[in-house]
Amino acid sequence: MIATAWSPPGIAPTGTAGLDRRLDRVCGLVDAHLDVVLYDDSDRAAAAACDVARFARHLAMHGVRVGWARGIAARLVPRLRSPGVVQRMLWTPSRAGQLGAGHALLRALGHPAPAWDDVIDRLVRHPLDGRALSPHQALELDWVLGLLDREPRSGPRAPDGLEGAIDPLTMVAADAHAYTRTVWYATDFGRRALPAPQVDAVGGRCDAGAAWSVARGDLELAGGFILAALCAGAPLGASARLALAALLTTWDELGFVPDDAMAGGGVTPARGEVFDALPHATLVAGMVVATLRATWSDLAAEPAIPARGRDAEALIAALAEQTPAPRTAAIGAALPARWHARAAADLALHQAMRRRDLCAVVRALTLAARIGEPSATDRAARAWLDEVAATVVALALPGARELASLTRGLHAIGP
Repeated sequence: MIATAWSPPGIAPTGTAGLDRRLDRVCGLVDAHLDVVLYDDSDRAAAAACDVARFARHLAMHGVRVGWARGIAARLVPRLRSPGVVQRMLWTPSRAGQLGAGHALLRALGHPAPAWDDVIDRLVRHPLDGRALSPHQALELDWVLGLLDREPRSGPRAPDGLEGAIDPLTMVAADAHAYTRTVWYATDFGRRALPAPQVDAVGGRCDAGAAWSVARGDLELAGGFILAALCAGAPLGASARLALAALLTTWDELGFVPDDAMAGGGVTPARGEVFDALPHATLVAGMVVATLRATWSDLAAEPAIPARGRDAEALIAALAEQTPAPRTAAIGAALPARWHARAAADLALHQAMRRRDLCAVVRALTLAARIGEPSATDRAARAWLDEVAATVVALALPGARELASLTRGLHAIGP
């Protein structure tokens, strides 16, 4: 299963030309800087090389720039099958899956090495590896074995964590990283279909996660949640569309996608630093664009509408908390107007939670309740507020009565 057809928000230039232009930028970045990691035997460089291989495999999987992807794979062979990789796998068999992913991706790109298949398969099943694996770590190992056409590891499996792994309102960055990767590996980046109930659950959590990421100014995680939703075949909600508009607008402005600061400047990193932080976010964004490029439908395109009216003002005000003023207007204009109200409400909720401002949470929920069908962010915030009220009442803390009254009022005005 490859993600269903859907068109991105109206970012000029619209259509596949805009997506192709962004892919050109990512491929150009890789072409210009790949030699930085080819001759560096550090763990950091190995991770960057694996990220590039994953990006190349994603392009080839979608039939986008297949020749370029295979050419990059050929250049990566000496790096991802180097003596240093072998030594790390032998001294730390518990990392064989992570270290062997690069080889498995090369294999998928037409560069087989059967002896490496056997070594990685054996080390992944190493009897002395007694780690308690998280869901995404276990899925990553089985994903690598799948790329090698090997059977999954034997033994009991924990729940894959797709439906209830995170609270999208109170999670931390490590939770977000783990959840997005759980979805990536469970779906093999969109090749494996999920049951319908899981698609709905993943879509809701990715939408809320996208709003959480925008509230943090973290475009790397925003891209991760968008990619996870697309891999699951879930339609993008208002917050995921806002995150996509923010990601593409920032990318166009800076020429790359910064990892952790939508509000940051546009300073180009030094050549030796280019594979430290910036490229991972840009490569994830490139995978998002490649998915959209492969599933583009002109019939589903929505025109960009200038930001006007109360909903647009609320959206611009919310974005202004962590985004430079000129960029907020561009993001608002890029998001079709019918998504403004819900995206602004979700973003305001996440920002209130980030400030730990209980009154602002209640105000945001009150406004959100008047929009219509609740979002995943709404539902998480209501559940959290109910728990806060119950705790305050149980411990007879100051304000217990007032808070209980507020929560009752919220339930009275919204679903």
